[in-house]
Amino acid sequence: MQDISLTEVLGQAFEFHASSMYTAIPCVVIGVHSNLSSAKVDVQPSVNDLYADSVSVEHAPILSVPVIFPSSKTSALTFPVNVGDTVLCVFSQRGMDNFKLGDGSPTAPSDFRKFDKRDAVAIPGLFPFSKSPNDSGNRKLPHSTTDMVMAHNLGGNEVEVRLKANGDVLIKSPTTVTVECKDAVVNSDTATLTVPDTTWTGDMTFNGNITQNGIFVLDGINMNTHIHGGVATGPSKTSIPE
Repeated sequence: MQDISLTEVLGQAFEFHASSMYTAIPCVVIGVHSNLSSAKVDVQPSVNDLYADSVSVEHAPILSVPVIFPSSKTSALTFPVNVGDTVLCVFSQRGMDNFKLGDGSPTAPSDFRKFDKRDAVAIPGLFPFSKSPNDSGNRKLPHSTTDMVMAHNLGGNEVEVRLKANGDVLIKSPTTVTVECKDAVVNSDTATLTVPDTTWTGDMTFNGNITQNGIFVLDGINMNTHIHGGVATGPSKTSIPE
């Protein structure tokens, strides 16, 4: 019989207990609940268990995992999380059952478990290097890693708001940009609008001078070429309209 030191016994005991502890692990989303209205997904750990005999075993799926979005009670940045997305799951040091079903107030855990796989929280944004959303090869629109960008539909029908490193702001959409508000105010030293066709609806007030380059059409009449016939001879100057 081989003698085992107290240090070895304690080490083996610690390793045995640590093997059942969950801290953080990459996962892939395998299910999305209620179109993400409850911010809840099912995940499958992406890194398998590995045993002393070199056997690799997949983890069982983890169900009903809360998703973390950058948000508070009054503000939120939300976005789709789809089946196949990768996330980082971190595991609570206490059971989260009562928290998930409660209102966020302090509450006792439902049992004595710690760092259990049932108490995962999913954080979107973890990717293998080859699928990094910051890689211009994974985008359709031109991309610079020195810009701050909010983008959607990467690699597809991309739309984005880009804050460039030189201070410029760029908004790109392949379809329609709509602004809805009560009042709009734009303060700028200069403004340039390049549009093949523009329609304005409503009354307009101009304060300042207008310079017209090109054809001016008023009620279907080309004012650049329009003339009046049968005009009677009159004084060289007219009086100021009353």
